[in-house]
Amino acid sequence: MPKTESAYLSHYIPGRARFRILGRRGDEKFFSILEEKLRTVPGIETVQVSALTGSVLVTHGLGSVDDIGTFAKAQHLFEVGPEPDLGLPIGERIATNVTALDQQFKELSGGAFDHWSLDFLILFGMAMYQMLKGNIAAPATTLLWYAFGTLLMAQTGRKNPRHIAEASRPVDGTGNSASEPIL
Repeated sequence: MPKTESAYLSHYIPGRARFRILGRRGDEKFFSILEEKLRTVPGIETVQVSALTGSVLVTHGLGSVDDIGTFAKAQHLFEVGPEPDLGLPIGERIATNVTALDQQFKELSGGAFDHWSLDFLILFGMAMYQMLKGNIAAPATTLLWYAFGTLLMAQTGRKNPRHIAEASRPVDGTGNSASEPIL
């Protein structure tokens, strides 16, 4: 008996369903056969497959999306199960590691350094090195921008670079940002 692939329903609205079959990504032959077989199901209107992403998009007039899963399982194409747990997104994993590294810097330096101050010193040093080499146009100014942006984020406690521009807007005599209307 052929092996039935694991799939999950990644998106569904009545009449339209997207399945993901991650174990067969890149398998053009599998997705070609899958497309051919799904097109034979009464009630399925269109089938679009992408071997690159492991995706199958089906538009249908069936009573339930479960009918597609039942057919696919009977044909040993795929079996619909729960969405796999892929863990934390890469950004959250990086943030967790940076937080742990920051804590280590603080402990090793007796509280004198955190990763923000270390980032600043590294970027500032790189900028000075570029200036000494005569690269003062883009590389030095870019590194200085990042160095002072890092310093500003550390001082304001803001971790989102978008806030650098907000924090560095010129302020008029009333304390309002010059770009904000005075009400």
